[in-house]
Amino acid sequence: MPLYKKFKYYMPIVLMSLLAATSVVAGEFQVKNAQAWLAGKAVIVTADMDLVLSEDAEAALTSGIPLDILVEFAVYRDRWLIWNKRLGQWTLRTQVKYHALSGLYIVTLQNSGESRSFATQNRALKYVGTLDRVSLPVAIKNKVDSNHYWLEMRVLMDVEALPVPLRPLAYLAAPWHLNSDWTRWSVETSPAS
Repeated sequence: MPLYKKFKYYMPIVLMSLLAATSVVAGEFQVKNAQAWLAGKAVIVTADMDLVLSEDAEAALTSGIPLDILVEFAVYRDRWLIWNKRLGQWTLRTQVKYHALSGLYIVTLQNSGESRSFATQNRALKYVGTLDRVSLPVAIKNKVDSNHYWLEMRVLMDVEALPVPLRPLAYLAAPWHLNSDWTRWSVETSPAS
């Protein structure tokens, strides 16, 4: 039997074993709770997110590959006759990396340059997943009616920020697709007690 015919029969087995070699334990990113209110010419956001890495992403992180986590925001105004108007769109970028020599996880807020160190991965991810009074500058002229303005947000891992040799695997393997769905929260006139 010619070699190409043997290859044709064995190729599905090879592909299945390669897919099985990737980790089946998936992580999950989820926006659990968020609050948004107007303060001057900004919408202030406080949110809690669950960030659970897949085994593949966790292995990459502990091997020294930094992971970029993005939180995307958009503020909309509901309009009566035509489609809704987007008043603004923002991205908050945070990088998590493991420093092997010290054994610490370093979280850097890319927008401000602020860095913090954590002893465990869970604490680092908890810090990234907790937003406290993030200010989103937006021009809202009228008094806010929570039925007419809302915030949409999601959290995801930026595959484009991974090293180039790792990107093809990250595009194809499900454990690297860490992102939440878009969630919608009303914009209030003041923070809830």
